[in-house]
Amino acid sequence: MRRGYKLRYIDWLYSQISENNPNNSDYHFLINYLHKTPFRSSVEMDLNRVDDGLGLRYMFDMHEGFSNLDCDITDECSALEVLIALAMRMEFGLLGSEYEMTVSQCFWVMMINLDIDYADDFAWFDDFVEGDVVKKVDIWLDREFDIRGNGSIFPQSCDTFDQREEELWDQMNTYLVNNYDF
Repeated sequence: MRRGYKLRYIDWLYSQISENNPNNSDYHFLINYLHKTPFRSSVEMDLNRVDDGLGLRYMFDMHEGFSNLDCDITDECSALEVLIALAMRMEFGLLGSEYEMTVSQCFWVMMINLDIDYADDFAWFDDFVEGDVVKKVDIWLDREFDIRGNGSIFPQSCDTFDQREEELWDQMNTYLVNNYDF
């Protein structure tokens, strides 16, 4: 992607999730890290989430008035794109319920679940913060969290199938059912 296009795209992604964040802080370093981190999964059906993440690029193009020919979209899908796409799916799933949330709120629920919501721009330069974020994101992406999903974006509060083997779509829906009476 052209550099100017890519910076505008990252700003647009950030605008999707910047409201309702913990402490009303800035999270540019965390968001840039998540954007630079390619999404990876050992579960084949998670390719659908990759498609959702890549679909954000088309949404941005429409928002900015670009044609799909104006940009090079050959970069791998990032962890950030998958997370925002999942937040959009969560928002849609909760529409009309007493638990209705925005995309931004859904995104920050996942950051809280990963225990990286503390990593705002001020904290990022503490000696251990970036390394801690990298470790926690790697645990999620490499599915090294526990059987109930503790250490992932969708920890489960009750006995379920081994979450390390479940696709993100099923993890999300089980999480919504167990936490939001979905």
